[in-house]
Amino acid sequence: MLHRKTYHVQELQKEIETHTDIFHSLDENGQKILRSLEGSDDAALLQRRLDNMNFRWSELRKKSLNIRSHLEASSDQWRRLHLSLQELLAWLQLKEDELKRQAPIGGDLPTVQKQNDTHRV
Repeated sequence: MLHRKTYHVQELQKEIETHTDIFHSLDENGQKILRSLEGSDDAALLQRRLDNMNFRWSELRKKSLNIRSHLEASSDQWRRLHLSLQELLAWLQLKEDELKRQAPIGGDLPTVQKQNDTHRV
């Protein structure tokens, strides 16, 4: 699940990066048009739209960076958990092998006591 989310965020990040040039081009052209319309009602409307576009773009970039940092932090936590689980599984396998090598419980009293002491340890 984490890999799928990471993949989706990477895809979104690529899409944002490809649109960055388009955004800068729109902003640059909008500023040129704004200078040519200076003082008119259209200039004020265009300025509001450019400001809105810049705000939305900035917010999108912030969200993208926040999601990326959150996923990277989560990824580190999952990696540590995975390593801990691998260590536990290896320990369990080792103990299971030790138990299989031991003789079945039973026999005379000294053998049973020795087996009991081994299991307590």
